[in-house]
Amino acid sequence: MNATELTPNLRQLTRFGIVNAFLVREDDVGSLEVMAAPGHSPGQAAYLDTRDGSLVAGDAYSSLMGLATTAGPYRGFPLPGFITWHRPTALDSAKKLRDLKPKLLVVGHGKPTRDPVEGMDRAIKRSE
Repeated sequence: MNATELTPNLRQLTRFGIVNAFLVREDDVGSLEVMAAPGHSPGQAAYLDTRDGSLVAGDAYSSLMGLATTAGPYRGFPLPGFITWHRPTALDSAKKLRDLKPKLLVVGHGKPTRDPVEGMDRAIKRSE
């Protein structure tokens, strides 16, 4: 999937580049629900677009060489798991994000994944 295949909402977000603001846990920004998703890093956040179910999960998941959490090294792309700040917290965040049942998962490493819930379940199971 390339940028032209993203939902209109996410295409709009990608034009802004880096967001220069500090968000407090559970803040909302327009249609985005902001939530804490610590683990890979202590201050990591995720963003759910309530209009279309798109989830920007940052480094809570990666999709290079298959969908994986960063709660531990994944054989396909181990680097994020090796440098995760706190693995149990990362796993908890991955589960919390999975419970949102996103329609599209956008991650820090890899391509966006449509209908990712089953893949997120497999990634969580591998990390437990």
